[in-house]
Amino acid sequence: MYLPAALVLLLSVLTSAQDVTHVTACTTKENNLQMYCKFTPDGNSTINCDFLENDKKMGGTQPGYNADPTFKNRVNVTLLASTKDTCRLILTGFAKDKSNNYTCEITQGKTASKVLAVNGKSVVPCSALSVLFQAPALLMLSVMSLPALLQLLSV
Repeated sequence: MYLPAALVLLLSVLTSAQDVTHVTACTTKENNLQMYCKFTPDGNSTINCDFLENDKKMGGTQPGYNADPTFKNRVNVTLLASTKDTCRLILTGFAKDKSNNYTCEITQGKTASKVLAVNGKSVVPCSALSVLFQAPALLMLSVMSLPALLQLLSV
């Protein structure tokens, strides 16, 4: 009698586990670092997204976030409303001559994090294609609609 209840409880904990699936980075034309942190939402609780550079607090979505003074007025962190499973960081004045470790931390009841090593000299430029890769559903829609678009163009 207790075994099925324990199994259901275990499965519900496993299926609702907080996880950061991937973190990507690119640079804009204005030489800003743009990072995307995709995660698995965990229920309907409040989501807080924080970014750190080499363990220094850069910025977060929580009101009154206490960032390191070196990042004051240089960081913008937002939870993308369109997807509700991705946070975006924009860091102005990105130094391409340095390599740093950037951490994305998602707190939604539990905390999950992922570290991305960014080499300033080899970080890719942001483009429309890189934005599509941030949203796999949009990429899939684009690929699947390509034959129909080609058919329209050939008429």
